[in-house]
Amino acid sequence: MSRPSSLIRWKAVIAVAIVFAGLYLAGQRNLTIQTDIAAGMPRRDPVINEARDIITQYPVFDRVVIDVGLTTQRPDSALLVSAATYLQQGLNQSGIFKDVGLEDSEQAMPLLLSKVVSNLPFLFSRSQLETSVLPLLSAGSVAAAIQRNMDNLQGLGGLGQTDLIAKDPLGLRNLVLARMAGLLPVQNARIYDNFIMSHDRRHILIIADPRRSTTDSAFAFKVNALIHKLTADMDRALGSDAGNIVVTPVGSYRAAIDNETIVRRDTMRALLFSTLGIGLLLLISFPRWYIGIMALIPAFAGTALALFVMSLLRQNISILAIGFGGAIVSINVDYGIAYLLFLDQPRTTTGTSASRQSFWVGLGASFTTIGSFLALSFSGFPILAEIGQFTALGTLFSFAFVHTVFPLVFRRISPSKKEGIMPMERITTRLALSSGWKAFAVAGVFGVAMAFLARPAVRVDVQAMNSESAATRSAEQAVQKTWGDVLSGATYVLIQGDTVKALQGTADRLEAFIRKGEDAATAAWTLLG
Repeated sequence: MSRPSSLIRWKAVIAVAIVFAGLYLAGQRNLTIQTDIAAGMPRRDPVINEARDIITQYPVFDRVVIDVGLTTQRPDSALLVSAATYLQQGLNQSGIFKDVGLEDSEQAMPLLLSKVVSNLPFLFSRSQLETSVLPLLSAGSVAAAIQRNMDNLQGLGGLGQTDLIAKDPLGLRNLVLARMAGLLPVQNARIYDNFIMSHDRRHILIIADPRRSTTDSAFAFKVNALIHKLTADMDRALGSDAGNIVVTPVGSYRAAIDNETIVRRDTMRALLFSTLGIGLLLLISFPRWYIGIMALIPAFAGTALALFVMSLLRQNISILAIGFGGAIVSINVDYGIAYLLFLDQPRTTTGTSASRQSFWVGLGASFTTIGSFLALSFSGFPILAEIGQFTALGTLFSFAFVHTVFPLVFRRISPSKKEGIMPMERITTRLALSSGWKAFAVAGVFGVAMAFLARPAVRVDVQAMNSESAATRSAEQAVQKTWGDVLSGATYVLIQGDTVKALQGTADRLEAFIRKGEDAATAAWTLLG
């Protein structure tokens, strides 16, 4: 058997490896990996656009929620407040949150009251005016309201209330504020020393609104590092009492971190397993194993060049598109195999002749693959478009690599000297020379088994696409057990209007629609017993 050094221009191999490694690193450095799955949803879909508008106007899903709890069954309000105070001060001083805890809410309460009183005519729907406000206009109700206001003004409770009473003598503001109570993050809690505390006095809830979206993984990692640092500092500050405190943070920032961490890990695992599997097949399929294993090179080179070109065309790319790199390797390795099969022959060959013979074999398959993946650009789905473009570029560059670089790398190749029959050749020969019924029997059994085992399910839930670690799910369950679904337990409806009158009209129609649905549901339950 000829020595490998006589077959391959190793200096060219090293130069090619350096060039493509540099292109890959440059592409990776210039591209921002986008881990926010929601950002890749269709922009023309009205439902998704409306959901995005609601999140923009009321970014409750970006909140960071921290449960400060006791590990003991005995309540200790003083210890809880000390721990929560330390964490809340650290969050405030970090500068990455615009609102932490209830301090800003307390300061905003006088402004809220003033806004409510100044805009009372616009804060009631027609049905609310008829059912809640009209009864307050009776002579008896007005007299009772006047007496109540006089009593308040004569006591300490009337301090600073003169302007509110003059503008709202009937106390209609209380009806509005009662409706606003539904906007509170938790309903079953009490306020203790300016903290939200559970009724069993064993938990305090800290809610922080970040200055940026926590679906940005870089910002999410910063939030995570800050919370871990503050927790460690709090443990040192509390000393021996630290063992009685457990800090449980939850929020979309943890999902962003898990998405990036898990997808990166799974991507590397897929690349590793696909490379090992393909490499094993190549080892048993070629007379000279070191030539067969080179079929992997065009796939890796095409992927590296595709990443570099994508970095020139855009600033970021979805992590799902990067994760598709394993599929690119498995698809594009075929072009290298076709070329090397013509190269590694029992007769003398050259790199140029192998390229000429294999060109038309791979041309049709290559451009069919490129066209099919490029068609994803018209799907209206940004993530699918990125996957299609990335894969199409990888396929094109892999095919071009085979027919431009390989002929420069390989010299005049001496004939291969087979020693026995290779495993892959032996398997295919047996299948080809078999009587036929055995192959059909195996295929039939496999098909029947797959009919029962392979049941792909189409899932359209965006949240189902998120990958969460066991630790994140455990933390969310712990917080829900105490506080309920703090982050996403409510349904939000955003209405818009060009004028106040149009907004009121929309609100009236929406309320009538919801009330009609409630009445229908109540009637249905009544009929069902």
